Amino acid sequence: MFAEMCTNLYGGKAKRMTEVLKNIGTEILKYRELKSLSQVGLGRKLGVSDKSISRYERGTSTPSLKVVIKFLEVSNECKN
Repeated sequence: MFAEMCTNLYGGKAKRMTEVLKNIGTEILKYRELKSLSQVGLGRKLGVSDKSISRYERGTSTPSLKVVIKFLEVSNECKN
């Protein structure tokens, strides 16, 4: 299951999908700042616009499951 494959940044404990989505904007912002990426740069990696990244970070929009999976892959959060 997807939720079992994915781990969070805090000690590698499995998170439920609802927790991932609840905090995804914060995680996107943390990752982007950690990697010194612009919203445009991260958007290109995830296949979305910089405006979408901004909305995710502000919590005014939730990314699709496809974008969440891509983010987890890009940030090495998803382990096979």
